[in-house]
Amino acid sequence: MADASRPTPPRTVRPAHGPVGRRAPGGRARRRAVLVAVALLALVAGILVGRTTASSGPDRADAGSTLAVTLRDPTGSGALQPAPGEPLRDRTELAGTGAPPRPGRTLGVIAQLTDTHVRDTASPARIPFLDRLGTPFTAVFRPQEPLTLQTLAAATRTVNALRPDLTLVTGDLTDNSQENELDAAIGALRGGTVRPFDARSLQGADNADPFFYRPDVDPPRRPGLLDRARAPFRAPGLRGPVAVLPGNHDVLVGGEVRATPGLRATAVGAERLVTPDGSFARSVPREQAAAQESVNRLLAAGDLPGTTAPVRPDPRRRLLSGEQVVARLARAGLAGERAGRADAVRDVGTGVRVVLLDDVPRGGSDTGAVDAAQLAFLDRALTTGGDRWILVAVHAPLQRTPQGRAIRDRLARAPRVLATVGGDTHHDRVRPVRTAAGGYWSITTSALADWPQQGRALRVRATAGGGALLETHKLDTAPDGLADTARELAYLDAQGGRPDGNAGTPDDRNVRLYRAPPR
Repeated sequence: MADASRPTPPRTVRPAHGPVGRRAPGGRARRRAVLVAVALLALVAGILVGRTTASSGPDRADAGSTLAVTLRDPTGSGALQPAPGEPLRDRTELAGTGAPPRPGRTLGVIAQLTDTHVRDTASPARIPFLDRLGTPFTAVFRPQEPLTLQTLAAATRTVNALRPDLTLVTGDLTDNSQENELDAAIGALRGGTVRPFDARSLQGADNADPFFYRPDVDPPRRPGLLDRARAPFRAPGLRGPVAVLPGNHDVLVGGEVRATPGLRATAVGAERLVTPDGSFARSVPREQAAAQESVNRLLAAGDLPGTTAPVRPDPRRRLLSGEQVVARLARAGLAGERAGRADAVRDVGTGVRVVLLDDVPRGGSDTGAVDAAQLAFLDRALTTGGDRWILVAVHAPLQRTPQGRAIRDRLARAPRVLATVGGDTHHDRVRPVRTAAGGYWSITTSALADWPQQGRALRVRATAGGGALLETHKLDTAPDGLADTARELAYLDAQGGRPDGNAGTPDDRNVRLYRAPPR
């Protein structure tokens, strides 16, 4: 969620967890000036090159592999154009001594999508108003947010062309733990007719609120975009096996707060908060953690004080518990189910095991007690895989939570763990984790909700002498008019994924990750 100042593309600095963003440097006046500059660049780009998007290049029919084609802004004008791909770069930190061994046969191919944040843009349970309070609040609104379902569908087309043995969806499938968001996301993953949400109440041309980008009138102008965005469409669905893990936004309101009776009533109600009461604004601490706690208390109360606007009430906005989310995913054939969590083991052929750990605390914070039953499940999964190489899929990076630290202790003793794979941070990042058992790679993948709007391919290969190689590269969404527009808006977002460095460095994207034989 993030906010904009007209006539500029909205600013969208989104935190990794929940509605409070990082401090924006330079104060409100400087942020507004940056937004104006970016909007002018976008407008000039539209005049010079028209609506140049990813789909305009002849090489876009390559299943979205960034090994073949990437997107660049060669002039700095804000217009993306096809460019040569990024080749795989060797990373040998865990390869042992000597030259990297020659890659051998493929043991398994896995695709990863993460942090789609499918969102009901007009929900009363959302809080896109916070940005107007100033520091330390930054953003909960994204200019491209009416197009989350189309972006997810375009990503599934890319994955289908890859033909993986398994597709992982590593959390934050939805944005606000709502039943209608989850149903729409499941529909996009399974295929069939998808009915997007209506964003006209926030982004319509008649909305005088200067904090929201209006595509009909604000630069970069996209007349009729909201009507096209809410039109039903056919999603192809993922063709192969799928395993979904919930993220904090799937099981907590705003990714932070457990649903209370007051919040449940607010979510299905007939009004949304536009501007919070002045006393609340004055009471909010300026330190980020304390500010987040203030917002959490406001949400939990469910009684949102301030100026409101009417919305059409909808019982399908019902807030779901973590157990309900997992049960619905399991019924759709998209997740495992163990004691209300989506923990599961998926073996890919005879050479790869994927262990899925539902690592999101259900109580509204990252400091919940370690789940002893889950750790016992992990111990069994790590010790019964035989000679398979093991990938551990999670939502949040393991260094962030007490649960993660306990999981890392076990991985440090497991000689056949090749990598952990997750999301949550909206950043591409690949780091070696050295352990006495030989080490493993920690991989996080950027969000479909933000620039660069990509998934990830992972190919596990054997190497000489009993080692392993994990080849991974980023996947663009398949050519699609609305998904391409979403990417364009995400790129222009003055404080979104591009200035936040979400795409990482070349060493975080298309790489060969070597692992020495087990010790």
